[in-house]
Amino acid sequence: MEIGSLPASKERTSVHVTPSSALYKYDLKAKQQHITSKKKKKKFTSSSKLKSLSISTTFPFPPPDMASMTMESQRQNAEVYHGAEICKQKSREMLGEINLPNGLLPLSDIVEFGINRSTGFVWVKQKKSTQHRFEKIGKTVSYGTEVTAFVEDRQLKRLTGVKAKEMLIWVSVNRIFIDDPSSGNITFGVPAGISRTFPVSTFVADDGN
Repeated sequence: MEIGSLPASKERTSVHVTPSSALYKYDLKAKQQHITSKKKKKKFTSSSKLKSLSISTTFPFPPPDMASMTMESQRQNAEVYHGAEICKQKSREMLGEINLPNGLLPLSDIVEFGINRSTGFVWVKQKKSTQHRFEKIGKTVSYGTEVTAFVEDRQLKRLTGVKAKEMLIWVSVNRIFIDDPSSGNITFGVPAGISRTFPVSTFVADDGN
C-alpha cells in the first residue's frame, strides 16, 4: 500500500508543478513586456525633450526687450553720463578711441550715454527717434530712442537701434567697421549679410556740429 501510493504522490506533485511553472513563465513574460514598454516610453519622452530644446534654441530672433536686458546687466561696471552736451562729447570721444569717424552718431538730444570698458558695451539713449541725412552720399539714417553696440578697434558690432533707408525701405544696420584703414572706406553691414561701403570722410563731423 505504501509503495503503491508513491506513484500517485508523484503524479500529484507533477500536476502541482506544471501550473506553477506556467505561472512563472507568464510572470517573466509580463515583466519583460513591462520593461520594454517602459524603455519605449522613456525614449519617447527624451525625444520630445530634445525636439522641444531644438525648437527653443533655434528661434530666429531674440525677445523684443533683449537690448534693454543687456543694457541693464551692463550698467553695474559702466561709466554713465547724463545731459545732452556731455553725452554728445563722450560718444564722440568713444568713436575716436576705436578709430571710427566721430560723426557716426549725429545725435543732439541725448539723455544718457554709457560705456562698460570691461566688456566693450556702449549705449545711447535719446528722448525720441531721429533721422539724419548724410548729404555727401545722399543717405538717410534713423536712430532709435536706444542705440546699443559692442565696440572694438575700428568696429561697432551687434549694433541695434540704427536703420538705413534703401529704396524706400528701412533696413537695420547691425555692424559698422573699417576693414582696411588705408582704403579710406567704411562699411555698413546688415543682418542678411549684405554690406555697403562709403568714404570715411562722409561721417566726420564738422566743427560745431
